[in-house]
Amino acid sequence: MKKFFKKNFVAKKIVALALCAATLFTLGGVNAYAAGNYKDTGFVNFLISGTTNYTSSRQKLDKTSASIKVTSASSSMVVRVYGSKTENGTKKDLTYGTPKIVKQSKTYTYLPNKLREKNYEKYVWCRLGFTKAQLVNFRASGLWSPDSI
Repeated sequence: MKKFFKKNFVAKKIVALALCAATLFTLGGVNAYAAGNYKDTGFVNFLISGTTNYTSSRQKLDKTSASIKVTSASSSMVVRVYGSKTENGTKKDLTYGTPKIVKQSKTYTYLPNKLREKNYEKYVWCRLGFTKAQLVNFRASGLWSPDSI
């Protein structure tokens, strides 16, 4: 009986170690997927007017929201998320839902979008487009990212 218990004990240990390894491997894969192109890019003294002005494009690596933090602005602005198939390709408004109205803030605003989602898998380049939400033109500065954590 002791031999059976010892063999069974070893088998249980092997199964337990295999499950632990599989769990760690899975968690590592999830974290790697969630970590897209989330590092911030600055925009400085950016003109906000009645004409849409765009940031430079950045590659979007996952399906998360884009994000923005406005560090300096004298008024609020409308921000939309645009996608293109190439870095300098034709821009398509892929904002999900109503465009966000943002203003100077110490926190980030998430910008839901449809880039890399069903029917838009080939839209892998992201940029933000700004227009004024009030009557006056102004300049704004801040940080943005095509992906979020």
